[in-house]
Amino acid sequence: MATSFADIITYLEDVGFYEVALPFLLIFTIIFAILQKVKIFGEHSKNFNSIVALAMAFFVVRSAPIIEVMNAFLPKISLLALLIIVTLLLVGIIMAPKENAGFTGWFAGLAMLLTFGGVAIAFFSSSGALGLSWPSWLNPIADEWRLLLGIGLFFLFIAWVTADPSPKDGGFVKDTSKFLKSLGESWGKGK
Repeated sequence: MATSFADIITYLEDVGFYEVALPFLLIFTIIFAILQKVKIFGEHSKNFNSIVALAMAFFVVRSAPIIEVMNAFLPKISLLALLIIVTLLLVGIIMAPKENAGFTGWFAGLAMLLTFGGVAIAFFSSSGALGLSWPSWLNPIADEWRLLLGIGLFFLFIAWVTADPSPKDGGFVKDTSKFLKSLGESWGKGK
């Protein structure tokens, strides 16, 4: 008898659950749903659709090379889907309607850039994809983070104080502000 959840997963793998049952259920469900939607056999053809989906699922399970491809392919697609869902969740938080405290203007654009960058960094550093990982000097302790934050805020303050406040076009701060504002507004137009 299994003593932990990990033992149950190992047992399911040993009895072929991942090589037979899951691909069978997946193929059956997808084919059945497509047949129900397309209605090839008519309006009231649930029985025919289930028989065809059942037969196709058995044929797929019988072919070991197809199962190997599915077992290699589907976890990667699931990871990609999870990455997209997390990104959309963060974008939804940032671009919430104004009455729900969503960001607007240049701050929304900056938040979008930080979100995409943060998701990309989190994915590449945690998965080792493309051989990328955090360099050791980017893993500072808490005191070093405070120092880096202080230095960053100092430079932002210097840039703000020395920025040209005249209404002329151009300038790094003004151009950056316009870009971030347009980025934030373009993402918010779908609402």
